[in-house]
Amino acid sequence: MVGVTASEGSVLSRITDAIIPRSFTELWGTTLYESNYFYFNYWSINHILAGVFFYFVKIWIFPKWSFKKLVLWWIVLDMGFEIVEYILGFGGHPLFYEESIDIFWDLVFTIGGFILTGWIFEKHRGKRIKGKEYLKEVVKGEI
Repeated sequence: MVGVTASEGSVLSRITDAIIPRSFTELWGTTLYESNYFYFNYWSINHILAGVFFYFVKIWIFPKWSFKKLVLWWIVLDMGFEIVEYILGFGGHPLFYEESIDIFWDLVFTIGGFILTGWIFEKHRGKRIKGKEYLKEVVKGEI
């Protein structure tokens, strides 16, 4: 999105700055590593953790869904979010403005965090975690 300028006075910019200060947004947007094929910044860590978090949210809400179905729905939701973020980036706010390589790696990190968490908990623990039932077991000290 070369040539996009920030619309400082827009309603979206004012709301975004009130929720997430621009200094925080700019810090998290700091590029830690970049090459022709790879992009990593502090937001990348956030995307990995979002994948982990939403894996647990999904199994809590949809405990009977297969892992494949969970992954497919997560891919659709994550891609939808990145598309909306890309469109909002035309307003120029640094929270939404991203290069294409950054968007691609955001998807890879978020989906990767989701899949890796599912793989660890579903393959290596020998059973599927069942949302509320699992938390009850943890609270009782059975796990």
